[in-house]
Amino acid sequence: KEVRTLYMQLNDAKNNLTTARSAYENAKETARLAKLQYDSGLCTMTDLQGAQTAEYSAQLAVSSAITKYDLALFAYNNSPYMTSTPSGSSSAGGHAAE
Repeated sequence: KEVRTLYMQLNDAKNNLTTARSAYENAKETARLAKLQYDSGLCTMTDLQGAQTAEYSAQLAVSSAITKYDLALFAYNNSPYMTSTPSGSSSAGGHAAE
């Protein structure tokens, strides 16, 4: 039961990371479009700054999701119920950057 819980937490963290990365890509595109609109005179500086702030917030969310994924991976790999570390898994945090 404990291993199953750790595995589900790892799965949730991985899904949250994927979602955060998608949200960041959307926010980055929104900021790019806002910059083009600002350069064309179609939006204000406030609109541009709002889009850029949303992009930075999304980037912070990705960083947070990476940290949570790495912690979930570490907890799963170092569970007392695990007899060996799965091949290719590392608790050093390299997987989240893939």
